[in-house]
Amino acid sequence: MTEILSDRAREFVLGLEEFSSPNLSPGRKGSIPDTVIFGFTNDRSFHEKFMDKSYGKAPHYVILRDGKVRNYIEVTDSSRIFTTSAVSDSEKYYGKADGLVSCRAVNVAQYSVCVLFEGDRPTVEQMLAAAALLRLISLKFIRIYRKKLPLDENHIISATVLPSEYNFDIDIRIIIELCRKKPI
Repeated sequence: MTEILSDRAREFVLGLEEFSSPNLSPGRKGSIPDTVIFGFTNDRSFHEKFMDKSYGKAPHYVILRDGKVRNYIEVTDSSRIFTTSAVSDSEKYYGKADGLVSCRAVNVAQYSVCVLFEGDRPTVEQMLAAAALLRLISLKFIRIYRKKLPLDENHIISATVLPSEYNFDIDIRIIIELCRKKPI
């Protein structure tokens, strides 16, 4: 898969659709996000739910199976999508386990940008879109916050962001490497 991704990355163009979900927390209470969290949604009605105020949840971005990307919330606002745990706010909100990183904090939404893959396993198109989207998010960080988003496994992570019956299978290192290959 890595060779296919590397060959196709040169020609890939990000297709972005803008939506405006009502399910966000305006602003970030003075904090600057420092992490991009990737997860999955296998709910076929996710779009209708994320656009419905009564649902109360939405990510910043969803990467569709064909590689198109939907933007629901701007990076300057907090996403309402995360499950919560009993981890105290003073603890660091991510930690490594077996080479993968899992999200463990109550207020993680304040410090992260949430990206969901449609489906339960990433397609080649989704992996390419994830790398292109990561470049776009990096540019937004520089433009908005005047700081770079570190492209490493402590700041680009895979996590359980919605209740799910399956384990996540995203190789974050591939997304980071693809992102680095094309200069910003």
